Amino acid sequence: MSDLKLWYTSPAEGWSQGLPAGNGRMGAVIMAAPQREVWSMNEVTFWSGREEVIPGPFGGREALEEMRGYFLSGNYAEGDRLAKQYLQPVKRNFGTNLALCELAFSFDLPFEGLEEDGVRFRRELDLENAVIRSECYYPGGYTLFRETFASHADDVIAARIWSGQPGGVSFTLVTGGGTDSFTVSRLDENTLQFRCQATEQVHSDGTCGVWAEGRIRLELTGGKLTGEDGGWSVKGADEVSVYFTASTDYPNQAAGWEQQCVRDLDQAAAKGYAALREDHILDYREEFAKVNLRLGEPADHGLPTDSRIRRLAEEGAAVTRDCSHCSSSTGGI
Repeated sequence: MSDLKLWYTSPAEGWSQGLPAGNGRMGAVIMAAPQREVWSMNEVTFWSGREEVIPGPFGGREALEEMRGYFLSGNYAEGDRLAKQYLQPVKRNFGTNLALCELAFSFDLPFEGLEEDGVRFRRELDLENAVIRSECYYPGGYTLFRETFASHADDVIAARIWSGQPGGVSFTLVTGGGTDSFTVSRLDENTLQFRCQATEQVHSDGTCGVWAEGRIRLELTGGKLTGEDGGWSVKGADEVSVYFTASTDYPNQAAGWEQQCVRDLDQAAAKGYAALREDHILDYREEFAKVNLRLGEPADHGLPTDSRIRRLAEEGAAVTRDCSHCSSSTGGI
């Protein structure tokens, strides 16, 4: 078993505890729990703001000599004030990168007699293969598995959800965005289309930003798929593949920019999840496996990553307490 894994037995409580997947252009932070999973999606060019001419510095040589005089005399506060006044233009619509959207999965228990109590849960990021995985084991023998990766080779984020029992996958998927412009609609019987603009009022005026369009497709083996407001409902599937693509109008607004995500989605779905996963790992490991450095053998294989981090912090604090007398007894060495 690989030891290059970050793994946890506790659910992710918020974005900072999620596990990241990215392909250099699109990314997702996966926040997994036994009966819920949220993807926070990002695209590198999804910025607010716009291109514009910003006036240059004012004051010329005379202002520069004045602020230099303050700095050389030790009056740094006044020199800094003048530098900001003359050398730092007012930022207008520089903008900032924004989250693209969220995908929220809510998983149902598909069989009678199953209970939430007593579930054993594990989530992990496999660093050797760049695959995020979660496993849920319920009393009574029901299991649910989920895995996700961001493919650089095919420019798609893909996931597979399956169970150890036929008909064991049931969930609802709801899609939402972080800006008021976000809209989502049903494109066909198994594809959602969303569109949004990157707008905000902190780094820009709230009216300008990059436009994005994306597609989310579900492919079922068995079961039933029905559309709901902004999402899907899956009942009694054996397994489900999820494909996510997005494109933006940056760096230009040429006609047809929206079709890039359509092409990526069609190619990914035609290729299929297994082939996407295999090509993703081959592509990733071509870079990742170039170097292999081992610094001794790992300890505490059986402890989750967060528990190992806490133990290290506690042991470090204990060492510090034990050596607190060292400075006085050794002359401060």
